[in-house]
Amino acid sequence: MTKVKERLVSFFDGYLYPVCLALVIFACHTLSLEFLALTLIFISMAIALIVCDDMKALISPTLYVIFCFSYKTFLSGALGSVGFLIVAIICLCLFGGGITYNLTVNKKLHRLKDLPKSNLFWGICILSIAFLLNGFFAFNSYQGINIGFAILLCFFLLFMYCVFYIGLNERKDTVEYLMYVLYIASLILVAEMIVLISRDAIFINGQIIKESLIVGWGSWNNIGGMLAILLPIHFYYACVKKRGYIFYATAILTYISIVFTLSRASLLFATVISAICIVLICIKSECLRTNRIITVCGAFFALIGIILLWNKLSTTLSSYFNQSLGDNGRFALYKHGIENFLSHPIFGGGFGSCAEDFFGHGIEPNRYHNTVIELLATCGIVGFGAYVFHRYQTLKLFWRKRNHLSVVFLALTILSLLLTSLLDNHFFNLYPTMYYAIILCVIEKQYKEF
Repeated sequence: MTKVKERLVSFFDGYLYPVCLALVIFACHTLSLEFLALTLIFISMAIALIVCDDMKALISPTLYVIFCFSYKTFLSGALGSVGFLIVAIICLCLFGGGITYNLTVNKKLHRLKDLPKSNLFWGICILSIAFLLNGFFAFNSYQGINIGFAILLCFFLLFMYCVFYIGLNERKDTVEYLMYVLYIASLILVAEMIVLISRDAIFINGQIIKESLIVGWGSWNNIGGMLAILLPIHFYYACVKKRGYIFYATAILTYISIVFTLSRASLLFATVISAICIVLICIKSECLRTNRIITVCGAFFALIGIILLWNKLSTTLSSYFNQSLGDNGRFALYKHGIENFLSHPIFGGGFGSCAEDFFGHGIEPNRYHNTVIELLATCGIVGFGAYVFHRYQTLKLFWRKRNHLSVVFLALTILSLLLTSLLDNHFFNLYPTMYYAIILCVIEKQYKEF
């Protein structure tokens, strides 16, 4: 029995488990077998939490699970069925039970007293309280979604941060493991994107129809945003690995995938982040000469390719040219958000007060497609002030740890999230918020004194 446990710990605590999860998620997403994926993911998660002392094994299933949902299943209505509700309840029980078991049996609850001493806890806590107070004085128009969505935000931000802060042991390899998990996550998305654009249904006369770029967990903007957020991880490996050219190649593939999402905000900020990353890997990396050659040659061949294939590319990607710099209704939303803030300056009008933004969100309310306006309009000056304080704490943390190259590239993933959230809803899309919370937690846990 001891040997069996040792093997299980070695598997779940190692680098093979995320790969196995990725294969299951990609296969089940492609074949619309979400129920199977959820069953395998949460059972394996529960086993990992039981046999492993460290909660490191929880990172990959937590970050990957959202990507198993396919558009076919979403359209079928199966996600609103009683069967799915039962599966979801069972999965949540496995999740909650596994965490409870791991924290209690391994005697980690005493770490709760360390939370207030952490660099980010009070900022995240105050921001979460501000979320809960959204629309507080707007009683005449208060909606149930106000408190419901606020609770979800607190779960994905505060709860996730606290659980991993308590559950993760202080090990020197946790950040490297997180980078690996994030890299695999980006490969899952690239693979799903390749399958998506390989279908003839999304093309009309050689032109990609943006509205067809939908998976069960999001649309073109969501796919592009997540790829942009994860893009710096590829450049990190291109910087630190001896065979960095392999990861430079996957970075290029990821960037091309972003282009084909037709998400203008994602492409814009992915380009900015890529430029920063390329500068970094060309001045400081394990293979400077190789990275510089790839950069120069890549730029040359990209230019030649664009010139030679311009007619085809301009047709396939015509959405970019058709929309150009159009705001797609954002300016009207921004105006409404400012008016909403002026009407309810202290606690905002609440999460349910946003005007229709013509996107279907399911359990999520309409949102303003800009983090600053979203906070001011829905949570008022209290919410915005809490966010500024939290942002100060995160900047302070990254500045103190700037000598670690992994922290620099993780900071770029956070920057990518924040930049894309200036034109989209990514910070309030819940699952990117979970990525955000876990990244911050791991950085803080990793770089304590050993």
